[in-house]
Amino acid sequence: MKKLIILVSLIILQIGLFASSLKACDFHFQAENQKTSYKVGDEIIITVSVTLTHRVCKVELEETQFIVSGMDIAGATNWVQLSDKVYARKFKIRITENPSSTIAKFSALRECEKDGGEGSIKFQVS
Repeated sequence: MKKLIILVSLIILQIGLFASSLKACDFHFQAENQKTSYKVGDEIIITVSVTLTHRVCKVELEETQFIVSGMDIAGATNWVQLSDKVYARKFKIRITENPSSTIAKFSALRECEKDGGEGSIKFQVS
C-alpha cells in the first residue's frame, strides 16, 4: 500500500511539474534558406508562427513583442491565420554589426495572465 501511495504521489508531482512548464502561447521559428553562418548585411526571411493553446486570449496578436539583437527588422507582413488558433507572420531581418557578440537573436514575447509565451531563433555571425 505504501508503494502505491508513493507511486501515485510521484505521478501527480510529475503532472504538476509538466503542466507548470507549459506556456499559453507556443512559438515556432523557421528561417528560409538557413545557413550555418551569416555576415553583416545578410538578409534572412523568418516565419514566426504562434499557437494559442488556451481557448480565449485577451491579448491581441498585434501586442506580441519582437526583440532583436545583432539585427534590424527590415520589414514584416501582417498576421495570417493558418488554422484554428495558429497564426503566422513573416519578417525580413538584416544582420547588423554587434561587437559584443557573434550571435544574432530574434525573439518573440507574449505576456498575459495565462503565462503568455516566448521563443527565439539564433544565428551565428562571422
